[in-house]
Amino acid sequence: MYGGAITGNKADSSGGGGVFLIGTTNSVVTAPSFTMHGGTISNNTAGASDGGGGGVYVGVKCSFTMDGGTITGNKATATGNISCGHGGGIYSERGVTVGNVKITGNNSTFEGGGIYGKGAITLTDATVTDNNQYDVYYDGKESTTPELTVSGLVQAGYYANYDWKLPILVSGALNDDSVIRVGVRDGIKPNAGGSLLIAEPASGVTLRAENFKADAADCVTSLGDDGKVYLVPCTHEMDDTGYTCSKCGTTFDARVGESAYYQTLTKAFDAARGNTVTLLRDVTLTGNCSSDTYSATLDLNGKTVSSDRYYICVGGGNKPNTLTVKDSG
Repeated sequence: MYGGAITGNKADSSGGGGVFLIGTTNSVVTAPSFTMHGGTISNNTAGASDGGGGGVYVGVKCSFTMDGGTITGNKATATGNISCGHGGGIYSERGVTVGNVKITGNNSTFEGGGIYGKGAITLTDATVTDNNQYDVYYDGKESTTPELTVSGLVQAGYYANYDWKLPILVSGALNDDSVIRVGVRDGIKPNAGGSLLIAEPASGVTLRAENFKADAADCVTSLGDDGKVYLVPCTHEMDDTGYTCSKCGTTFDARVGESAYYQTLTKAFDAARGNTVTLLRDVTLTGNCSSDTYSATLDLNGKTVSSDRYYICVGGGNKPNTLTVKDSG
């Protein structure tokens, strides 16, 4: 398809509000592929109960390529089931290649507002921004090859589900203005002193850590000696607010000791083990704070703790532990 518009269409009970490519692994018929040069895929809706693809649905063995153009304002919904409705712009079981394309302002009920993929995704000179539920969401199986390949001027957010085994492959030089935001689940992010491989270059390509931003609390990106980009724990430095890190932008409620920062007072108490917990800003408790084994010291630091139904508890049963509160009116 050269130019033109696919707009205002609706698939009430299936994927692919605008474009629907379907094929199965055991099909004897050649699965379809679709290439669109320029044009617009906009304001389409898919209401699939087990999939999505408001703009484009790419089935097993199928492929979709777009060279130039825009995918915008599409929606993948799933009435009554918030765990479905993937890929507001594109839902892909296999292969997606887009170049010089803008994928913006798309929405999904669950995952991948821009692109939801279970197979390889290639972005060249592409903008995938301002989509909900993450711009590019990979939900495929563990792979020995990268599933996201980027080059040129790329603005996008990338989130890999559950098992992060697939660093981004940078196949060609990234423009200085390229920003790829990388998010991972809390359970996958690097532990203290560890690192997590984020991006690796193809032969002859040089990477810059500045092209990658961490969408993971307590983390920043760093260029390794091997030329690859890693996600590493942030060595926090608070800005003028006293509770926001100037490096990673994470906000914290409390500090344990002099350098261990926690996003909630509850987590700080869990980790304190007898060390002083210092409040960094006014907080309203969202969970109980407890120290069953150790006595605890809370330095209010001129700040206030408010609570509706949660509490701070030290000791339990016949354990005679003490809560010491500093700087308290």
